[in-house]
This record gives sequence, structure tokens and C-alpha cells, in this order.
Amino acid sequence: MPDTKLFELKSLRDYLTSFRERKIFQEEVVNEVLERLVAEGAPRFVEVEGEFAARGGMTTRVVASSGELPDSWISD
Repeated sequence: MPDTKLFELKSLRDYLTSFRERKIFQEEVVNEVLERLVAEGAPRFVEVEGEFAARGGMTTRVVASSGELPDSWISD
């Protein structure tokens, strides 16, 4: 949920693509992206989800969030 800043889609895509060649754990990727989005965008709420498909057919899903979940997103 944005506040006063937005990220340009092309810049975000280029940033995410930069992780391809780095030897880094999947959890670290998600946490680093989350930290950068929080530091540079100051969102009220942000959730980063990484879905990684490794060789051998196993996939890993990592989710990290920051901020308070908006009330409008919570169902009764």
C-alpha cells in the first residue's frame, strides 16, 4: 500500500533481475528486497513473496512483510 512514493515498474524489474547471478539464499533475497522497499519507499504496508523453482521440481515460497495490514484487507 503506497504512501507518497511509488516505484517504477522497469526499475523494480531490473533490480529483481540483478539477483539472478548472485549466490544468495532465497530467504535473503526476499528480506533484502523487503528492506530496500521499506527504506526507499516508506510504505504503510508491504509484502514481498518470492517463489523459487529450483532444479529437480522442488519449489520454495518465501513471504516477508512490514507494516500494519490494512483493515480493508481483513475479512470477517
